[in-house]
Amino acid sequence: MKLLPVLFFIVVFGLLSCGGSDSGKTEKDKKSSPDTTAAEIAVNPLRNCYFGDLHLHTALSADANFFGATLLPEDSYKFAMGEEVEYLGQKVKRIAPLDFLAVTDHSEYLGAILAAKDPNGPFAGTELYRQYTSKDQKDVAKSFGGFVADMSANNPNPKLNKPEVIKSAWQRVINAAQTYNKPGKFTALVGYEWTSAPNNLNNHSQNLHRCVIFKGDKVPDIPFSSFDSQDPENLWTYLENARKTGSDVLAVPHNGNVSDGLMFDTKTLSGKPLTRHMPKEEWPMSRSLKWCRAKDKVKHILLFHLMMNLPTMNCMKYC
Repeated sequence: MKLLPVLFFIVVFGLLSCGGSDSGKTEKDKKSSPDTTAAEIAVNPLRNCYFGDLHLHTALSADANFFGATLLPEDSYKFAMGEEVEYLGQKVKRIAPLDFLAVTDHSEYLGAILAAKDPNGPFAGTELYRQYTSKDQKDVAKSFGGFVADMSANNPNPKLNKPEVIKSAWQRVINAAQTYNKPGKFTALVGYEWTSAPNNLNNHSQNLHRCVIFKGDKVPDIPFSSFDSQDPENLWTYLENARKTGSDVLAVPHNGNVSDGLMFDTKTLSGKPLTRHMPKEEWPMSRSLKWCRAKDKVKHILLFHLMMNLPTMNCMKYC
């Protein structure tokens, strides 16, 4: 089942410019140099099968940083391409390289914890720097407890949630993808994870996470986070605007199994009911169809995405 999102993405975007085998390649492909452009890569009309990862966190993600992550997007791409990196004090290397990778750090507090620990960063000399670099378990507990409370209440700490810090980290993500993208050999995708998890009546979080994956590097200046809105409808608006001015984009549902059914609800987050007789244009997820249909010729495989966003009984009707 874990392979479904990967295969879904590959078919939708269709022409990923990477490859892990010689199947379907021409001699020109095999001899392509590191400077080969995407336009020069031959296309196999029968499609090729590629393997990669569309969900990966680095030290830019607040939770991963708290749990000890120190590697960054650059390291992740190196590892995916088969290079050796140091992880938890040991040299590690993949048995076989991947064909593609999207680093999808959480948009909430993106890069903030890393910046708070930087002796030369924007928080140097502040109480936040002292707290986040402290080895005292009381300070560690306070820092992590504050992060969990902020996320649970969807109420960011304004002292930590600095737009300039988030923009800087986002630019690092973009730069890393640009650096390690090698058309015809390895595809580095710009992405992030929108981490919406609204609470139910019992105050338990309901996972509505989406991994937002851009096809190119013409992306918004800052990622849309659940601090901006927990409502998927507002994420769709952000993606519609992003597509108008930049690269194509997808949002891949993530861990819907822990949404407590909310990702498969019969109404929107704002309470608008979904019915069989509602005109297609009024379906909130018809907007999802609009920005998820990369090419008309592959719209039939959108069933997977629909099943992750619409009530099951209506999947076939609007596919």
